[in-house]
Amino acid sequence: NAQGFQAPGFGTQDLATILISSQPFTGEQLAKLKDRIAQEHFRPIWLPRADGNRQSLTDLFETNGSDEFFRHFYEQNGLDISPVSDDKPFFFAMTNPFDAARRLKSPDWVDSLALAVRYGPMLELRNSVRVGAVMILVLVLAPLLLRSRELAPLTKTTPFLLYFSLAGASAMGIQLGLMQLYSLFLGHPIYSLTVTLATLLSASALGSLATARISKRPALAAALVAAGLSIILAGYGGYAPGVLKSLISKDFVEKTAVSIATIAPLGFGMGMLYPLGVKALGGRHQLIPWAWGLNTASAAFSGLISLCLALTVGFTSTWLLFATGFGLVALTALLLRPLSTRD
Repeated sequence: NAQGFQAPGFGTQDLATILISSQPFTGEQLAKLKDRIAQEHFRPIWLPRADGNRQSLTDLFETNGSDEFFRHFYEQNGLDISPVSDDKPFFFAMTNPFDAARRLKSPDWVDSLALAVRYGPMLELRNSVRVGAVMILVLVLAPLLLRSRELAPLTKTTPFLLYFSLAGASAMGIQLGLMQLYSLFLGHPIYSLTVTLATLLSASALGSLATARISKRPALAAALVAAGLSIILAGYGGYAPGVLKSLISKDFVEKTAVSIATIAPLGFGMGMLYPLGVKALGGRHQLIPWAWGLNTASAAFSGLISLCLALTVGFTSTWLLFATGFGLVALTALLLRPLSTRD
């Protein structure tokens, strides 16, 4: 049963009242309800055992909200009305960035302001990904190719460029996943942002400092660190949510201590990767600006990609994907060979 008003330009209900009973409504109760609806000029959305109900709602109740129903509804209406979860808490996102553009291209929807507002944010996110990709191409990759003679032979420098790119992208994807995970644990996104970032930055600085003692075979050390991170993060994604949920009743100070203790080792390892890669460059210090540029550009672009993936497949799958990214960093590190100033 719904009570609402016409929003200017939208024509949709903005206020709904749902009546729920532990027992089926009797015929007398339904008759009184219908009389009240008529008196108040309410607009009924669905009534038990009534004619003229919306078929989609009838199907929803008859299927008990099955996955098949939600898939079919999305295919027919372009709206994801499935229940949200901690893994996909985006209740406001009723489509995904990869599908929004196709939905809006439908001739029947071109003049619908409501649909433009509904899908607009997803289109903006998709456009941000496009802009980010173009900026990386124009500002980083194109100049890199134009200066390729200084980097020759490319067969020796390409593994370094891939290493720094993958390290930056994987680290940013994991950082965003940590912020989401600990926002649930600490109770508010602002606490998660503060604790997560402060811990990661501090631990990363210590990890970077620790590499000063590694003078031999830095590429092998980087491969071991990245492989360790990949394994730890894969297990972390599977077990950390359950562990944190069991501790969620603790007071804020204790939960903050737990957060720092569980985030710091990850930040320490991620902080080691960049300086180890720089050490592996050997005498080619002119490559450091390119390494820094690719590392930061891929990290920024990774933030957009991780959000698109989280909206589409959820945080857990996105987390595991970036954990796998550190595995690729480890494989790439094994290809690194010290470069001399003559290379």
